[in-house]
Amino acid sequence: MKRGILVGLLFLIVFSSNVYAANDTGVELVDGFNWLDEEMKQTNWGSNVEQLSWSILALRNAGYDVSGGINKLKDLRQIDHWDDGDVKKSALATLTLYKVGENVDQEIEWLKNKQEKNLRSGSWFVQFLTSSNSGEVECHLYYDEQDKVFFINDSEIVGESSCDVGENWINFESCVQETAGVYEDMSVDCDSTVDASLLYNRGTEYYIVDQIEPLEIENGCFFRRNNCNCDATQYGSWVLDKLGDNYYTKPYLRSECNNDVSDNSFLYMLTGSRVYSDYLDESMSNNDGSWEGSEELTALAIIALRDGSSVSLTPSKNWLESRQREDDGSWSGDVKTTAMVLYSLTKEISVVSNQTSTNTTCYNGVVDVGEECDGSDLVC
Repeated sequence: MKRGILVGLLFLIVFSSNVYAANDTGVELVDGFNWLDEEMKQTNWGSNVEQLSWSILALRNAGYDVSGGINKLKDLRQIDHWDDGDVKKSALATLTLYKVGENVDQEIEWLKNKQEKNLRSGSWFVQFLTSSNSGEVECHLYYDEQDKVFFINDSEIVGESSCDVGENWINFESCVQETAGVYEDMSVDCDSTVDASLLYNRGTEYYIVDQIEPLEIENGCFFRRNNCNCDATQYGSWVLDKLGDNYYTKPYLRSECNNDVSDNSFLYMLTGSRVYSDYLDESMSNNDGSWEGSEELTALAIIALRDGSSVSLTPSKNWLESRQREDDGSWSGDVKTTAMVLYSLTKEISVVSNQTSTNTTCYNGVVDVGEECDGSDLVC
């Protein structure tokens, strides 16, 4: 019994360290965590996949018992996805199970296969840039065992061509392949005086996608209701990125999903580009430090910016502190909002090893390899 009490005290020390060392705002995080924990237990963790996932992610960071939530999330799973194939919810649930050490290989494969073609034709170009007075240069474009030959003279493609050719560019769909798939790659072999770039065109804007061999077309997005959707593509891409898997959606996100705080938060997490952190910095409310007076948007922006950006988040954390309800410790009395805020204000703990263990757990949904606890005597 003494051993159980000792382990329990150690748990409290670790819990306090994680909650308070990660929080420099004065927010009473324990009150928020206790409220969230009680709400989820009273509803048997509910059936809303977003609320459930954010709550598990937040509570596990503070050492709470999330085993009930993990079991509920697994019960709600439909083989390898959730909510009849909702990409956003399935991605978030996949990330959650991955964080607690569950095998999510099937879910990741499902998510990767849900990427659809964004553009059907006419928006991918290979541009050839030569140095001045380079004379005529022969360029070979290799794609799928094809060898397309183009002659360039002082930054201008010369000679007869049966496809759509500009001054120093070729249209991929008319010159190489009729339509671009979700992902394509090609190599270019020219004289050393020629540099090749892959361009993506949307409206009047052109984006340089790749300048390194092989040139890679990324023409993917995630659908909702049979159309590319920013929300679904942001969450699907974010989760695949965090899990170290391939996704091909950046051109779509950069050109179509760059208008607001949520868009730029995901773009910064996916690219690390200062263009997007600068947008978030400039769009932060000067009066109170929030983004659009929204607790969820402010939490999302903090999640995006807290690792690697130079943006000061103190005003935003202070604003969240001021928004916490004194009577119960929640934010707006809402489960998802409270979970997102708590997740944004606490340290991310390490992903649990996927190795299995025969030892019992400490009732927190986390199995550490080699962990020893006897359950009956353990005070958690």
